[in-house]
Amino acid sequence: MSLLTDTQGTPERVWSSIHAVAALNGLAPRDELWALLSPKFIRGGIENDAGDGTAPRQAVGASVSLGLLELVEPNYRLVAALPANYLAFGDYVHDRLCSIGSDDPDFLIVEALAWMVMKVDQMGSLEWTGRGNDAVANMIEADIGNPVGGDLRYNRTKITAWRRWAQFLDVAVELPGNLGLYPCFTGRVRRELARSSLPRDVELPVGDVLAELARRMPYVDGGVLQPAIASRMGVKTDRMRVSMLLSMALRDLTEDDAIELRVRGDASGVVRLTADDRKELSVQSVVLNGGVL
Repeated sequence: MSLLTDTQGTPERVWSSIHAVAALNGLAPRDELWALLSPKFIRGGIENDAGDGTAPRQAVGASVSLGLLELVEPNYRLVAALPANYLAFGDYVHDRLCSIGSDDPDFLIVEALAWMVMKVDQMGSLEWTGRGNDAVANMIEADIGNPVGGDLRYNRTKITAWRRWAQFLDVAVELPGNLGLYPCFTGRVRRELARSSLPRDVELPVGDVLAELARRMPYVDGGVLQPAIASRMGVKTDRMRVSMLLSMALRDLTEDDAIELRVRGDASGVVRLTADDRKELSVQSVVLNGGVL
């Protein structure tokens, strides 16, 4: 079981699952949990089942995959502290996914995020990210898929679930109509800076801020996932240039007055933000606005 194979185990259903178990004092008999998550309904005076039970089973399966529930036959037990709210739930899921190893099936989610960061830079734009699930699955499988053949590591079904979880993790948004997924790291970078212990309202070397983000978001520039992805894609990284997706997030946060980007003439330790519809910018230091973050 994994978040990418339990496709009906959406974030909202996982949230409902753990709250249902919590409402039963942290220990829910399996059949009672199914009934809570998929209650019967009356239509025309006749009692009907709500679906075939796949959705609640996969929601609970995803909850187990995330380390929130465990099966102690015949009950499901809550094994992690219940997140305070839905935003904190997103932080919990992000932290867990960023801490697991490559042997965990959910690792594919953060690995695909690292690939997306590098693919956007390789392609020089975000236009391709709105392509259909089949096209994106073929692209990622070609770049970082199974190197010895056999079963595909990524396919259409997994990409559908991956896009859903990417939105939940606040690293992408779904555009209206048929425009598809649009990567946007601004919300997640804001969350990670707000949760960090970096000092506020003082100048910090930009390298320190980028290192903290790389630690908390291992799929971005300097993160532990990047070298392996770069090697498999056959691309080189430039430690003096910030990726397009991270550059966009830093620019957005500057415009929101959450951070201030500074540079001095003839300064050392300068990095360059990749241009989007805004020009390239050299940065030496960052100030986190304590009134916002």
